[in-house]
Amino acid sequence: METSVILERLEELLEEERLGIRKLLGPRIEVIAREKLDLMRRLDAAPDVRSGTHTARVKEVVRRLRHNSVLLVHARSILVEAVRIKRARFASPVVVAAPAPMSPERHISVMG
Repeated sequence: METSVILERLEELLEEERLGIRKLLGPRIEVIAREKLDLMRRLDAAPDVRSGTHTARVKEVVRRLRHNSVLLVHARSILVEAVRIKRARFASPVVVAAPAPMSPERHISVMG
């Protein structure tokens, strides 16, 4: 596969991945990750990748890879916190008790 074709597909996947992260589409993100890994291996083996012809494009792909990685970390953090809160709510049910009636001796007169 030609280097420019690999880079083009990576760019498409990165955009799709970014949208998938925003929509929390876990299964699709996993498929994209596997395809990205395959493309990165191919890119690494491409004979002309180190020639300097594709330097700017490779740098942009790397920047976008990092950006998506940060988004993934944030998405994971948010989901972990949401699950923690949800579990805490189910683990300790809220018991609402009516206040005990006060006896007349316990009342404080504000009238004097």
